[in-house]
Order: sequence, then C-alpha cells, then structure tokens
Amino acid sequence: MESMIIKEAFSKPARELRAKVTIGDKVFTDEHLESIRAVTGLSESNDFEVGTAFMASATIKLVDKYENFKESNFKDKLAKVEIGVKTPQDFDFTSIGEFIVDSVGNNIKSWELKCYDRMHKFNVKYDCKLTFPTSLKSIVLDICNICGVEPSDDIKNSALLDRSIKFKPNFYDMTAREVLAQVAELICAWAYIDVDSQKLDISSYAVDDEIKINDDNLISFKEYKNTSNSDCKILLDSVKIIQNGADDADYNPDSPRKFHIVDNMFIQGNGADYIDNAKKSFRFNELSALSIKYNGNPGLRPARCVKVIRAGKEYNFLPLVRKLTYNGGLVEECECKQINYDPANRRKEIVRHVEKINALLKVMDNKIQSKVGTEDFQTLVEQTKEEIKLLAKNINLEGYVKFEDLKKQNKSTVIHGGNITTGVIQSKDGGFGIDLDNKTFFLGRDLEHYALLFDGENLKFGPGGIKSDQFSEGLKQELKGQDGQSQYIHTRYSDSGGDVGAMHVNAVDDSGEPYKYIGFAITNSSGAPALKSAYKWTKYVGEDGANGTPGKSGADGKTPYFHVAWADSSNGDVGFTTTGGTDKKYMGTYTDFTLEDSQNYSDYTWVRVKGQDGDSFKFNLISNGDFHNDFTKDEPGYNSNKLDEWQVSSSQEAQKISFPYEDGKIIMKVTPGGSHVEINQFLKLKKKTKYYVRFMAAAKHMKLYYYGDSYSMLQSITNESTYNTYSCEFTSHNSDNHLLQFDCTDDAKVKEILLSEEPIASASKWYPSKKDMQGPPGKDGKDGEPGPPGKDGSMADLPPALKAWNGNATEISGKYVFTPELFVGNGSYENKTGIYVGKNIRAKYHGYWQEISGMVGMENGEVNWMFTHSGNLMIGRKFGETIQLGSDGRAIIPMIKTNMIEAGAITAEKIKSGEITTDFLYPGTSERIILERGYSPGSNDCKSIDANGSAIRLKVNSGTYIAMRSSGGVGMYSGGDLFFNFNPNEEWIYNGGERAGSGVLSLYDARVTMGWLQYYIYSVRSDRRVKDNIKYIEDGPGNINKSNIFDFVKTINLATYQYKKFSGSNLSMIAQDVQRFRFIQDYLVVKDSDGLLSINMGNYTSMLHVALQEEIKKREALEDRVGKLEEELAEIKKLLREKVK
Repeated sequence: MESMIIKEAFSKPARELRAKVTIGDKVFTDEHLESIRAVTGLSESNDFEVGTAFMASATIKLVDKYENFKESNFKDKLAKVEIGVKTPQDFDFTSIGEFIVDSVGNNIKSWELKCYDRMHKFNVKYDCKLTFPTSLKSIVLDICNICGVEPSDDIKNSALLDRSIKFKPNFYDMTAREVLAQVAELICAWAYIDVDSQKLDISSYAVDDEIKINDDNLISFKEYKNTSNSDCKILLDSVKIIQNGADDADYNPDSPRKFHIVDNMFIQGNGADYIDNAKKSFRFNELSALSIKYNGNPGLRPARCVKVIRAGKEYNFLPLVRKLTYNGGLVEECECKQINYDPANRRKEIVRHVEKINALLKVMDNKIQSKVGTEDFQTLVEQTKEEIKLLAKNINLEGYVKFEDLKKQNKSTVIHGGNITTGVIQSKDGGFGIDLDNKTFFLGRDLEHYALLFDGENLKFGPGGIKSDQFSEGLKQELKGQDGQSQYIHTRYSDSGGDVGAMHVNAVDDSGEPYKYIGFAITNSSGAPALKSAYKWTKYVGEDGANGTPGKSGADGKTPYFHVAWADSSNGDVGFTTTGGTDKKYMGTYTDFTLEDSQNYSDYTWVRVKGQDGDSFKFNLISNGDFHNDFTKDEPGYNSNKLDEWQVSSSQEAQKISFPYEDGKIIMKVTPGGSHVEINQFLKLKKKTKYYVRFMAAAKHMKLYYYGDSYSMLQSITNESTYNTYSCEFTSHNSDNHLLQFDCTDDAKVKEILLSEEPIASASKWYPSKKDMQGPPGKDGKDGEPGPPGKDGSMADLPPALKAWNGNATEISGKYVFTPELFVGNGSYENKTGIYVGKNIRAKYHGYWQEISGMVGMENGEVNWMFTHSGNLMIGRKFGETIQLGSDGRAIIPMIKTNMIEAGAITAEKIKSGEITTDFLYPGTSERIILERGYSPGSNDCKSIDANGSAIRLKVNSGTYIAMRSSGGVGMYSGGDLFFNFNPNEEWIYNGGERAGSGVLSLYDARVTMGWLQYYIYSVRSDRRVKDNIKYIEDGPGNINKSNIFDFVKTINLATYQYKKFSGSNLSMIAQDVQRFRFIQDYLVVKDSDGLLSINMGNYTSMLHVALQEEIKKREALEDRVGKLEEELAEIKKLLREKVK
C-alpha cells in the first residue's frame, strides 16, 4: 500500500520532489546536487532487443559549495541514488539504483561522477571450468560466484534454466556479461540487476498497474507503426532459430513478423528443442511500440510493463530504453521500437566462415606451390571471389586495395584503411550520381533531364519535379504555419535559484516559513514543466538582517507578499479583479510588504496568460462531482433553494452513504440495506436546453434521473461490479427547478460525474464547478476606529437664503446645498443604479416608464423602492408582490414570512370575524408549513405540508407521506419506499404496439386484502365502438389460433411458489415457461421497465374460454357418436334375440 501511495504521488502533475545520494556515510541532498542523469531499462539499443544483460548507469553532478571534496571520497565507492516525493504523510524516497563510481571529474566547484550498477562486475572474461554436460543454471551460478554478485531466488528456482548443455561451447574471449545475455535470449528474457534486492535477475516482463502515465503527465508521445501501418502494436506470428554458423537462406524479407534467435552458442544442432521458448515471444503482441517523454516515476522497476493512456486510447508499453533526468524537477524518456530482424545486421563471428576461407586459402596455396603464373593466379581469384563473403561487424584493411576505373574517368579508386578515394559514384542505370571532386549530385535520367540537381552552390528542381499534389499530408502539415496556441504561466517556489535544489508548489513550507525564490515558466501546455531549469528564478524573500554577513547591514527582514490580479487588457485597466480570473486574458503581479492586494491596476506588471485563440476554462455544471465534500454532515432535506449541493431526505439515508478511498481517490459509496436512498442536487439550468452527462459508477441497482416538470430516467445500472463510464443526455424542461438524482435500491459506488452544455469526450477527466473553486468565507474584519463626533444639526443654522431659493438652480450657501434634483450612483440616463431625489424623475416601474416625484431607489433604470412626496411608500419591483404603505395609514403586504408574530395576535375569532383576512397562505423560505410544535423546517419526522418545487407533499414522518405533482402524478410512500404510484403521462401499449393509451397505476410489492366490500371485479370495457382491428380466433397457420391455444392449456404446467419479499403460498404459471409457446407469449407475457415478467391473467381467462369451447365441441361430438353407437347396439341385441328364438 505504501508503495502504491508513493507511485501515485509521483504520477500527479503538481508534485514536490527531493533527491539524495548516499556515498559511504555521506548523504548529498539538493543543496549539493546539480543534476542526476540515469540510463536504466533493459536495452541501450535503438532496436527491440531480447536477450540482453543490461548495465544501468548514472551521471551525478555535485556542487562543492565549501570546496572540500576529494576524488578519494567517491572513486570506486557505492552510490545509492534516491528520489523523494511529498505524500500526505511526509517526503517518501524511492531508490533508482545503487551504482559503483567508475570515474570522477571536477571543474572548480563542479564534480561529475560516472557510475555503473553491479552488472559492471560481469565485464570480465569468463573462464569456464565446469564439466560438460551441465545446465544453463550451473553456468549462471558459476558466473555469479566468479564475479561476486548474488543471484536472485527466481534464478535458483528457475525450471527454464535446468536445460542441459551437452558440449562445452568455445567461449573465446567472451565476457561473463555476454554469456549471460545469450542465456537470457534462450528463455526469451533479459538479464539485469534488480533495484531493490541488488541481485542478478533473469526474467521476462510483468505488469505494474500502480504506475499512471496519461495526458496529465505526458510531455511528448510518438507511435512507431507496424508493417500493416494500421497501428503501433507489435506483430509476431512465427519464430525462427538460426544456429551459429548457419546461413539465412530461408529468411523472407516479406514476412517480418517472425521472431529470431540467431547465433546462440548454446544451440548445438538442437534448435527445435528451443522452439517452445522462442514462442514465448508471442506475448509481445500485446505491447505497443512507443517513444514517450513524461514527468518520470522512479517507482517503475526494470522489466515492468505499464499502461499509457493518450487521448483516451490505452497502450501496453514496455520501456526497454529509459533515460531519467533530475535537476529539481524530474522527466523521463522511454522507448520501445518494433521488432525488426535484418540479416544484413546479423551478429556474425569471423569463425563462422573460417572453414570456407581456409578451403580457399588451401587452393590458392597449392597453386602458388605449383608455381602457377600471374595470369592464371588472377583468373583463379576472379573465379573464387564470389565465394568470399565478409560478414563481420568490422573489416580492417591494411595497405592499399586499388580498382581501375572502368570508364577511365576518375583514374582509379583506392581503399586504404578507413578511407575510400574516388571520383564519381554512379548507379548502374545512370539515374543517380555523385561527383565527389566537384561536390555535385543529381537524380534523374541524366544531367540534362533531372528531377533534382545540386551544382555545388544551388539545389535545383527539374521541370515538374515538385508539385503540391505530390506532397504527403505530413509534409503539407509541416509546410503550413502552426495554429495559434494558448500560453500558460506556471509558478513554483524554492530555497535556491538556478538549477539546484527542490521545487515546491506552495509558497511556504509546512511550518509556514516562505521559500526564498519564485520561478515562472510560460509554456504552450497546461501541464507544469517538471525540470527546474525550465523556470526563471527570482529571489523575492529578503534575508533576515540578524543573519547578515558580519560587517554589512542585513537586508530588511519584513515578510514580503506576492500579489496577483487579472484583467482583460494589457495594462490592467479593463476588467480588473483580484479574485477569480479564470476567464481573463492577462495576469498582473507585484511584491511588497503589505498583506492586502492593491486595487490600483497600475501597481501590477502585466503579462498575457491566455492565447489569442485559446478557450477559457469550462466549469463542471454539477458541484462536488468528485465527492470531495462530505454532504451527509449537512442538514438533511430536499430544498430547491439550495443549489449546487447534494442533498438527502433524512439522517437515516445519510447514514447509508460513506466516502472511502479507492485507488487514492474519494468515491461515494451507498449501502441501502434493503431500503431506498435518493441523492439529489438542485441545479440552475437553462430551460429547453440540451445537456450532456458522463459519470463513472458500479452498482447492483441504481438509476440516474433528471427532474424538471417530471422525472426522466437517464441511465439504469444493474449487477455491474466493476466501474464503467456512462454517457447520457437530456433536454431541460420549461421549469424553474431542475435536479439530478441518484436513485439507489441496492449497493452502489460512484467515482465522479460531469455535466456540460457541450458533448463530453470519453477521455475527459473530472473538473471542478465554479462553486468547487470557491474557498471558505473569510473571517470578519475588525471594527474600524470610531470617527470624531459630529456637530449639532440645529435647524436654527438654516440660512435665510433657503426661503428665497427659486427651486430651479443649485445653490451652495455655507454648509448647505439647495438643489432641485440629486442623484448618487452611476450608469447612463436610462440605465441608472443609485438613489434619485427630485421631481418628475423618469424611471421604469412595473415595466413602464413613469415620472415620479420623491426619493427613488433604482437598479439598471428600474425602481426597487420609492417614497413619494405625497406620503406613499412602495417596496419591491415585481407586480403583485409589492409592499405598499399609503398616506392614509393602510398597508398592503402580499406575503408575510416571520417567526416574530406575537402570541395571540392571530386567533380563530379574529379570522371568523373578518378582522384578519388573507387571500394567500405562503410557506416560509423552507417551502414548508409545520403542523407540530417543537420542530424546525426540514425533512424530519414532524407532520407538515411541503410545497417543494412543482409538487406538494402531505407528510406524517420522513418516510410516510403522499406526494402530488403538478404533472398529475400521485405517489404514496411508507417506510421511505414507494408502494402506490399513478402516472397519468406514462404510455401503455397493447396489440404489439399498434395502439397506446396514457395513465399507469402501479402497486409496488403490495399484497391487497379486501373485507366486506361491494365491488366489480374484472370488468373490461368491451364495446365494439372503442375497438379496432378485431379478428376472431379461428384455426389457421402463422398466428394464434384455437389449436395452439388448446395445446397450450393442455401442456403448460402450473407451479406452487412463494414470493421472496412476503410470505404466502401461490399457484400459477411461470412467465419464462410461457415464453416457450411461440404465439401464446405475445398475448400473455408482459415485461416492466425493470425487466421483470408478468402474466396477463385477463387474456389467460379468455384462452381458457377458447379451450373450454373446443372441449365442449369435442364432448358434443362424442355424445352424438355414443348415441349412434347405442342405437346400433340395441339393433344388434334385437337381431341376436331373434336369432336365438
């Protein structure tokens, strides 16, 4: 678990890293570490190699701050390299290996250590003393013993390495490491030093599910296409083993899907014995050939396959080549190419052709001994030269090899060691040539008819040699200018500038102490750079004066504050704000020693942080969609005025919801325990607008609903134990209230949910809503200092000029101002917001422009309140909901919501007498009328009338109530479960969908018992005038008829049973048994919305009628036949009696 937490911490885009290198008893931290570069993996080749003995390496650069390093401190010492990441507990470190310091270099204060892991110990000649035959395992254990490296338990217990080698191979000057590589190749594996145990291991790869590489931490991504050019999957369908010394005669260049084991010295004429081992390579077909660069993860071990997710597509990736770089940040480059066997690059040994060369030399020697003339000797060489094949990696030529120029143009061609001297190199057909003397080349028919010509100074294209329609799409895209890109600014903090030291996401450490340096990086990607060198560092925390260098004054030790603001213009004067800013184009910053942000935009230095064509951040329209906030701690109840919050109806339901961690992420887990749990979120959505939903869940039984005017089911999940991603959509109703609801009747888990007005990509990760981005409210500020006492406002000070004022012009007299109109506020003439005092003020009231005299409070030109000169006071702008106080003392108050009415102020007598009247009774802000004392509004156990949204509910307690909706639906609940429901809008269909009606009454899990009650049972409206497509039951093929009805009634078996949810013995058919009867099932079997089957007993009764009819007809026919037989029998008896007489 601890390993998984560390790997997940490394996988996050924003992370804090540290590093340390332990050499002997000395630990070097970021204070001394300039950089670490490690090459790990399974191969250092550019090709897909199987059967290597990879030696990992590390280059460590140290800063000798105090100039006390010595070479002896490092040379031949063991260096353990670890990278740490901040986890919820602390900084946890992961080793990337232990390396032996091989060489040391230094330049003043900079030291460079080049190191190799314990595989370095196998770089010695292997002197095998074993007696053959022996096993591969014995050879490996002998090598480990000689080189002083312990083998892993997997090697000691490996059955694959028990294979016997009959003859001792000719090891020549092979190193122990080369021998290990050939052993690994035989079992389709790799040899390497295990990072954790530091033992030699030889194995194939395993899968690591804990490493996450995706778009969040990928920097670059490239696919290597396979031979089909369809994708980057590795393709293998056959194997081939070529023994040491054998030819590649059967190599087929048109079939590159073959895996080869070539020139392995342990295959001694028994290559077929190793075919099964070679076929283990077919497992590579699950791998993809990629080259990636990402924010590295030191927890990834050698021979481990990981999943890479790019743009929603998943790849299985085995990093054969890994290059890791740390310099405060961390990046890693990994590569795995396609398998490509090229016989031209085959690893040959010169000994493979010794016999052929010796035979030729013997013939030549015999000729020389026979004193054959020069001409004959030359002829012999020409005859045998085709038999000499030079197939080694390196051919060393000593002396001169000279060829006469066939065309006598370049005099001669001379090969001398590593040099070739010649004049013109030209293809056989003359279509391509290079003139080395004149430094020219051409491509074409000849020098006059060329497609491409370089004459020594200029590159020329021939007529028609370059056309845009001949360009590949990739080249066209390269020639096109790049599209505009958004730019992002990233901020990190550190205790040191430059490339040395750890980086941090937060400005202060755990103790609250600020870091001294701030770094900025501007990129075209939303992901922050991982390397410290990508940031420009500035020291912005002054050193404490008390710690200054002796003899010099310390810098000001005050705490500096870094301020950020956003705006829509390059100088900050448009759209300036110090909060939010996600949709702003420019960011401004400055630093001072004042805590509060300046509201003067000119104090900031501005940079553009949103590209010209960039899109602003899209918010999730549903809040707490990743369930980071435990909403079960809030007061339960369904309140449509509480938007963007998950709500449950009762504390009992809240107790059935928990928020555990899974894979390091919070999920919502619902355990109804046989009851019913609904989780709602009221939303502010546009009317009649299409919305898209994507969520990830696993459930035994859960449904997602949208509700506006009525409920619409968006998704139903049944018996899904693993997480799946579900996408759905809906169009909002013409309603003021909207909600999404998770309806859980069995165990369910939800990871996340997204809601958007735009289609949501399948690979989209969860992102927050605006509310999620808001922090908790700050504490109230301290009261300001009291102002000085004001002077007396004696009316005696009014100047006499007031009496003489004409009322038309503004006059200022001493400390008084006389004016006919006064406005305090802002806005244009018809869009004013503020307070207006005057006569004939033009303002919009109840939707109409009017002239008002008095004092008016306005918002955007509309009156919110007014106090007229005639003594009338009106508060409110909505027509019919305005409080009015007239000059005669009468008041019109359309609605009262208060808990401050004095006891006894409202009595039944006063209401009966008409002293108190009302046309309306409004519930309070909770939309509830409480009918019991001692309760507050909420979804509790008190009796109440609830007027939530478009429904009214008469409630006895939290689980027992009747709900009536404006859509016409009526539901009855008991114990929190719906047992009676009438939906007038739900359609029902009969006769194969030909006709439909509306109105469905449902009783859920109900057993109905009736006493002495007069009622009509099973009365069906059967008037011909209400029916259509009437067809009488007859005998005939292809549909329901009398015969198959009779056969069904005769054949179907009845069963006794009990229902799972209540007791009682029952006798009936089983619906699934009825489905076996082809035409009968269409009229008897009914499936509900949950997929459960029922029997239409009305139609079954009619079928019994048909069967009974047929039986009656048969009985009548038999009775008729019996009557005739009786008559015949009587006649026979009569004849017999006469005969006897």
